[in-house]
Amino acid sequence: MEPNIVLNWPAICVAAFWGFALGGFWYSPKAFGDRWAAHVGLQGKEPEPAALRRAMIMFVIAMFLMAVVLAHNIAAWTPATWVAGEEQSNWQYGLMAGFWTWLGFVLPIQLGVTGFELKKWGYLGINTSYYLLNLLGMGVIIASWH
Repeated sequence: MEPNIVLNWPAICVAAFWGFALGGFWYSPKAFGDRWAAHVGLQGKEPEPAALRRAMIMFVIAMFLMAVVLAHNIAAWTPATWVAGEEQSNWQYGLMAGFWTWLGFVLPIQLGVTGFELKKWGYLGINTSYYLLNLLGMGVIIASWH
């Protein structure tokens, strides 16, 4: 039995935008930006325009790649893809895919980064909670879009 994986590119683009927009808020001074900047040694420093532009481009690419892979994972584990099993609500697949992706890949990587780069627990909390909300939102967007 071959899986029938179809990716919804508009949903992927919206999910990537969600991740970018959430990051813009999350790391702003209105949310956790000042605390995050203190953890990484950037407090009170303005980035060079070229460095900021480079970071934004890399972040857009990262969010797009994350959305593509998450869409593939959601499709791969949905029973309809395999013509097997009982279907549940699409948003449930999205939440579960986002959560398990975060738990199995993001959290372990962030734990390693925090430990080896001698960061404080607040750094871990800010980054991992962002990625959890990001992946949950991306999952719901991708799985619910018809």
